[in-house]
Amino acid sequence: MASTAVVRQVLSGITPSGVPTLGNYLGALRSWIWLQRAVSNSARENGVLSLDASPLSEEDARRALESYDQDIAEVAANQGDLSFAARAQKTDGHSLFMIADLHAMTVPKNMENLRQKSFELVASYLACGLDPKQAVLFQQSRVAAHSEFAWIMQCYTSVGRLNRMTQFKEKAGKRSENATAGLYTYPSLMAADILLYNPTHVPVGDDQMQHLEFTRDMADRFNDRANLELFRPPDAIYQESGAARIMSLRDGNKKMSKSDPNEGSRILLTDSADDIARKIKKAVTDTAGAISRADRKNDRPAVFNLLTISAALRGTDLRDELIAYDGRMCSELKNDLTELLVDVICPIGDEVHRLLDDRDVIYKVLDDGADRAAEIASITMKDVHQVMGLTPFSKANP
Repeated sequence: MASTAVVRQVLSGITPSGVPTLGNYLGALRSWIWLQRAVSNSARENGVLSLDASPLSEEDARRALESYDQDIAEVAANQGDLSFAARAQKTDGHSLFMIADLHAMTVPKNMENLRQKSFELVASYLACGLDPKQAVLFQQSRVAAHSEFAWIMQCYTSVGRLNRMTQFKEKAGKRSENATAGLYTYPSLMAADILLYNPTHVPVGDDQMQHLEFTRDMADRFNDRANLELFRPPDAIYQESGAARIMSLRDGNKKMSKSDPNEGSRILLTDSADDIARKIKKAVTDTAGAISRADRKNDRPAVFNLLTISAALRGTDLRDELIAYDGRMCSELKNDLTELLVDVICPIGDEVHRLLDDRDVIYKVLDDGADRAAEIASITMKDVHQVMGLTPFSKANP
């Protein structure tokens, strides 16, 4: 198997639910900006960033890329045209970010105003800094190969394997018989999404690791059936090891989410300065008094959440924030945090609104992205058809 130490192909996506939260931004979107740069750099062969975001020297980058390309060439030579390595030689060098609208269909209520939510998510992608010149931004449903490959994937997934997936149990709850079949087979769709694009790496949070392991297992299963390395099991980039895990402003033990009925629990990327100030002012803390460098997260989760946001926005370590606010009251932290958030979030929100008022930009990004994604996916599906015996009948191919 070829080394995947070099980030050469990345895929990720978000289910459209409208404008992302601060948690989405600090936990995922901001790291995607680095990833698109890393992949773009390696594609141009003028240097690459290591996975911990520290820059490599020009010589080390050159050696890493040469080693990767040699490994890929060896696998392609040994395994042939149907191997992942042969496809990698044609398609490597992309960071792909989906509007995962097919994922939204697994839960019926998510389909309400789906088109508008998708537009808002694309606008947010662009406003946060994703660049169509460096990355492929596309709408999942516009690439038909996702649905086709998901069906093939389902046909190779056992019911027992799906029964072990925890997300279905969590989302379906006690009324699992009323849940959709799409929710039940969702892991097969996600595996298809990923393997279509032959990525070296997939950014994941803790709640997605089981799905990535499922994808890796399915890659191995197809490889065994084909008796060749048809797919490369992608490696994980752990988003929450290099990004902030942001919790609710109303409960320091719950993740920030738009599903929370309390709008004060979250900051949206389109919140105004007044909205931000109001929400941070009302954010829960505790009655323990001044912040101390000796405080522990388990004892003061709500306060640590505000410190975590501050550290993420400043680019500092959480420990540095504790030291900076040692002996100071939570009201001081809130005042400083409000200013930080206004400086960072409001320009993003202004750009989101501008893009939503000029949808021609979004249409072009999605049109171009769909074409580029479909081109890569079609190369994969051609190989899958060959291995599965789904090639067209003809005199030349009886």
